[in-house]
Amino acid sequence: MLDPHWVFVSAVLGLSGSVRYAFSTMRGTARPNVVTWSLWAAAPLIGFFAQLDGAFAAYVLALCAVLVSIVSARRRAPPHARAVSRA
Repeated sequence: MLDPHWVFVSAVLGLSGSVRYAFSTMRGTARPNVVTWSLWAAAPLIGFFAQLDGAFAAYVLALCAVLVSIVSARRRAPPHARAVSRA
């Protein structure tokens, strides 16, 4: 049987990757799709609320996806503010 402490290791690795990705999104070097990341957040949130007593890993996964979704939505410029061409 796998040691339960590995859940915390996976949560730390997932959180560190998502925080790095969120920073890349804020700098403009990454452009995630808001709908995709919102759907990636919905699945772990459903799992978290379905098993509230021991769902730490599902909570961290959902938190990471929500973080990237929020940063991506705030970073995206409105369609009328984008330049058409720079010729």
